[in-house]
Amino acid sequence: MTTIPFTHLNQSYEIRCVFDGHTYHVRAFKDGKPANGFTYTVSFDVAFAMKTAQDQNIVDIFVEDAKRDITEDRWAKLLLAIKESESEK
Repeated sequence: MTTIPFTHLNQSYEIRCVFDGHTYHVRAFKDGKPANGFTYTVSFDVAFAMKTAQDQNIVDIFVEDAKRDITEDRWAKLLLAIKESESEK
């Protein structure tokens, strides 16, 4: 497991990257618990193909996305959009 610490609004977070032998998993944590409901996953085969064909490291891209989930408060925005959509029905 790789852990990438970062701070946002004086709060400490970490991005955890785990490879289980088949799949990479990337998720943001705060105080040892998931910071939101987002988890990024990609199979080894797809990650390898992206690196080989397009010279892109998808795990690094997922790490940046997980950080932006925190800094842009994306989870709260998603929940609000769902709530608003349900109230329109």
